[in-house]
Amino acid sequence: MRAATGLLVVLPALTVSVAGAEESTFSLRWVRGEGADDCPDGQAAAREVARRLARDPFRADEDRCIEVVVARGTTGGWLAQIFVRQRDGTKLGTRSLESSAEGCGPIFDATVLALTLTIDPEAAQAAPPPAADRFPDLEPSPPSPPVIRPEPRTPLPPPPTSACPPIEATGRGVELSGGALAVIGAGLLPEPSVGFGLLTVAHFREGLGLAGGMVALPSREVSYSGARLGAGLTAAWLEASFAPIRRSLWTLGASAGLSGGLLHVVAYSPEPDEPGDLPWAAVSLAIRGQVGLVGPLVGGVGVRGFLPLTRYELQVDDRAIFVAPTVGGTADLGVGLAFR
Repeated sequence: MRAATGLLVVLPALTVSVAGAEESTFSLRWVRGEGADDCPDGQAAAREVARRLARDPFRADEDRCIEVVVARGTTGGWLAQIFVRQRDGTKLGTRSLESSAEGCGPIFDATVLALTLTIDPEAAQAAPPPAADRFPDLEPSPPSPPVIRPEPRTPLPPPPTSACPPIEATGRGVELSGGALAVIGAGLLPEPSVGFGLLTVAHFREGLGLAGGMVALPSREVSYSGARLGAGLTAAWLEASFAPIRRSLWTLGASAGLSGGLLHVVAYSPEPDEPGDLPWAAVSLAIRGQVGLVGPLVGGVGVRGFLPLTRYELQVDDRAIFVAPTVGGTADLGVGLAFR
């Protein structure tokens, strides 16, 4: 038997004690999560399981329930979660499958196999049909030896709706990502500055979430309008985040919120002053793209605009040498990790 391309079992195998597995029945609930609308539905899965078992194992009024949630993975590929429980909520087993393939054919095949073995462990002796028969965009499998299977005793009806209450699962769960940034800022200080930052993003469901981070533009000496001064900025932000576009390998999102920090200023000439820290606040808006690299490693690029709520005019000898503009911003390039 050939394993599905790019498939990884990430949790221990699902084990459910089933007495008389040959005639065991369950109710089935199949959920296509975010990004999986074009994948096969529960009817296709139920019919494929029934074909492998040569009988229909699904009944609407069964006390034992199988729920499957198929969705896009956090950093690409596919995730399938399988829950087996009693109608009263007692958990009998769980399993999680992942596939790095571009299409959802391999994760569908692996999920069908897992369901088949849950219902009847001896069904592993039957070979599945080539994936390309049902998913033409997949690379055809090498031909397998012919296998004679008995036809179902009766035509298979559409799968019944599960009578069990739905499991509290979204298919993707909370997605966390974070990393370090190399930052260049403009319009925030007298001259463009280079610094560093940190970013953390949490998405909960439907692409909605929170983003938090910080940026440090270290103070450095510059000449501006005939004076020498040093200016730097340290700021942090908290923003509401929305990622409307999430694909198997990349994500594009936006966020908006408030930023606050300190503006560090010292004048060296014509009359040196002691360093001073001035409160700084702004409304922040950002657009960011993220791409999966290897495993949980991700890279990202973003731009963030700041609308200062506190604008300062820096003076030396009663002469203005810097007036903060109405808009400033940063561009960054980062690398980090993403987890589900």
